Amino acid sequence: RWVYASNPESGCAYWTFRAEGRIRSNVAVENDILVFGDLLGNLYGINANSGALLWQRRVDASSTSRINGNVTLHNGVVYAGVSGLQELSGMRKDIACCSFRGSVVAMNARSGERLWKTSMVDEPLKFLGRTKDGVNRYGPSGVPVWSGIAVDEKRRALYVSTGNQYTEPRVKESDAIVALDIDSGKKKWIAELAPEQMNRTDIYHLGCETWV
Repeated sequence: RWVYASNPESGCAYWTFRAEGRIRSNVAVENDILVFGDLLGNLYGINANSGALLWQRRVDASSTSRINGNVTLHNGVVYAGVSGLQELSGMRKDIACCSFRGSVVAMNARSGERLWKTSMVDEPLKFLGRTKDGVNRYGPSGVPVWSGIAVDEKRRALYVSTGNQYTEPRVKESDAIVALDIDSGKKKWIAELAPEQMNRTDIYHLGCETWV
């Protein structure tokens, strides 16, 4: 949970900061602002000189949301992909699955103001029925963003890769490269990459075997 600013020659710490959750992302720095994310779905803005907290924002309402891919800091804006652990909680036979949707969020790096957020699943969440144990099922869900985000200044675009769906019906954003407008977050194009051997469909979570 710790972030350190250290002297590159001696290794002595200038300052340390303890986050609310464990940190698996990179630490990005631009001018005097430092940003990173944690496994509780929080983004942080830190004064790079003093280590003082400027802002902390939870970027998704889901209790399983997290930031484990690298954040991108560019021209005063931090871009982060949101993933979740609902794929794992789906193993439990007493928990409804699934409602989480991956997303990309853009925040003002100095103030923490959210500029836009784009869900990787546009279709409304629907009730799909019940499992053999009587637990509700919902979908489509999933399409987490585990990766970092690339910036294309020339085309004013961001590029992000996505993961699998958790529940049906199939959406084209799953297992894909998605291009987003850098200013609005609007989807510019989607390149579907799920393998032919899987019939271009990757709908799975770790509890699937218990549902049949």
